[in-house]
Amino acid sequence: MNRNGIHILTFFLLVLITTMTAWGDVQAKRIVTGRVNSYFLPGTQITVSIYVTGDPGSVTVIEQPPADWTITQVQNEGVIADGQIIWNITGFTGNQTLQYFLMPPSPADAALDGIFFGKVNEAEISGMNILLCPIPTPGKQVPMKTGLAYPYWLYLPEEYGIIEQDWPMILFLHGGPMIGAMGSLTNGALTSFLNFSSNREKYPELFQCVVVSPYCYEEWWTNSLLYEVVAEVSSKYHIDTQRIYVMGVSMGGFGAWSFAGAYPEWVAAAIPICGAGVEIYVEELHSTIPAVSLENLVSIPIWAFHGAKDSLVLEAWEAQTVQDLLAMGGNVKYTVYPNAGHLDTPNYAYNDPEVYQWLLQQRKSRQSAIFIYENFK
Repeated sequence: MNRNGIHILTFFLLVLITTMTAWGDVQAKRIVTGRVNSYFLPGTQITVSIYVTGDPGSVTVIEQPPADWTITQVQNEGVIADGQIIWNITGFTGNQTLQYFLMPPSPADAALDGIFFGKVNEAEISGMNILLCPIPTPGKQVPMKTGLAYPYWLYLPEEYGIIEQDWPMILFLHGGPMIGAMGSLTNGALTSFLNFSSNREKYPELFQCVVVSPYCYEEWWTNSLLYEVVAEVSSKYHIDTQRIYVMGVSMGGFGAWSFAGAYPEWVAAAIPICGAGVEIYVEELHSTIPAVSLENLVSIPIWAFHGAKDSLVLEAWEAQTVQDLLAMGGNVKYTVYPNAGHLDTPNYAYNDPEVYQWLLQQRKSRQSAIFIYENFK
């Protein structure tokens, strides 16, 4: 493919050039696998494979990736030298796949494109030879799959990268019905609010946050896996670790109570909606959800929401959690919508501008320690 054949990598799209021109004894082609929509963000690793075929013997492959991209790993005994990757294959059997991994440049250094050059012996490597790499566009939600157990949608404020500051972060936890389709997160729940520019004037505080919306493949949220997501985003982006918040609905409401109780040193405030922190037995899961460590929540501001007519997650469960925490001296607000059921309550809470105003007023007295995300892989 020549320079005029620019292809934008799409989410989970495998860019593959199927034609291969023979140059004699040995030939090769390059393919690239991407996990993004139409642009790259830091933390999105790109896999590059080079398929080499031809007569057995000794083969030298020289690959020069885009200069402003970072080579993170080289396989098959390749050696990095002067921005190039060199494979000297002395026992070439006639068919081999070489692989390496790239990371996009940081936003400040991003180029309009990245060009590959490569040779196998004296022949040019065919296939993908250019990556479109515009500067990441804050103000959009981006699906991120960085190798963690939970992939997540990431929203950066429009001013991210323009205004030099650390940004508050909301960890949003979806409910059980979202299990099974990551794309559905942007069609419902809090994440859908970020897709409409008209909401920027209604809820300006929300749009001043980095919003991280993990996707749960499991039947219930796991705190340690959520911790990996928080640690990764906090390590890679400009996050105000004094203002990390957790918000969730239904299963995510339980998750918000639980995560705040498990990692109180991280959470500046929590907003559980239609959840609870008491021990309950979930018949559909045939398991018991343990009670939250309420003693860890005494110093964390919490604003809980529930519908009085919720027949799926009983309002009495969250009321009991709130009462128990208040008895310990906790800082809890509790709003009950008298005519709302399980599905109505989240929309009432999402549409209240005071929720986001209150949230951003909450701040920890000191910054949370950032543990680099590689520690959790």
